[in-house]
Amino acid sequence: MPLKISLMDAEHLLSHLEQHMHRVQRLCLTFLVGRVEKVDTLLSVPLFATPAPVLEGLHLTFDANTNLGNHAFVPRLFDNTARLTRAYFKRCLPWPHNTFPHLTHIFVGCAYAAYNNPPIAEVLDFLEGSPNLEEVVLDGVKVGDLPPSQSSRIVSLPCLRSVVLDNCESLLECFIGHVIPSETVALRCDWFDDAPKGATWRFDILQSGAPFFSRISPVKELSFWTTDYVCGEFCFACRDLVGCVTFNAVLGYSLTIGRR
Repeated sequence: MPLKISLMDAEHLLSHLEQHMHRVQRLCLTFLVGRVEKVDTLLSVPLFATPAPVLEGLHLTFDANTNLGNHAFVPRLFDNTARLTRAYFKRCLPWPHNTFPHLTHIFVGCAYAAYNNPPIAEVLDFLEGSPNLEEVVLDGVKVGDLPPSQSSRIVSLPCLRSVVLDNCESLLECFIGHVIPSETVALRCDWFDDAPKGATWRFDILQSGAPFFSRISPVKELSFWTTDYVCGEFCFACRDLVGCVTFNAVLGYSLTIGRR
């Protein structure tokens, strides 16, 4: 019989769970971490290296209000045997050590958690290894630059129909410039600016020739609006017959909007 297990701050039970991983279908683990070194200790337990052939859903949260540095990157999970279709990672990152070829839905949230930014290439590797992705939600995930040698790299995700990016400016450029989704994709971006003085957000990355829009038919509707209750909020949406792109930004006083 498949098992569905949820544990919170119960690392002392992980050793007892290891022998049952071949039956675990859903696994939800929340760890309350006081010291950053404890993250490595938790992720090195044999449980995470144990094959989990029927595991379809994984929820992994580290409740740590500290600078995670390189500790944010989870190691190879379950010997890459899990048939995950849904995954949730909070204050930890699944790349660069994991690929989930059956994955359809993923959430990765690192808001308010400091860590060493991984290269964009590692995120593209992860996406490429998950060709069945349908929904992606990323919150506060930051990445480094893409090497010039991979500037023309394209990742095709023909099932991708929903992308939500919260406070992920660099990942927005990654998706627009390097990912080709389904023709019915809906992209939503919410960005609450903490950019340094003089920073510029480039709307030209949303140009129609970008790979992300290559399967989307010409825009039929374009909307711009602002709101009165939040100073500096600027929003727009463009829509074709089946797809939609929505951008919502609360721009700080130091931020300018323009073209490079």
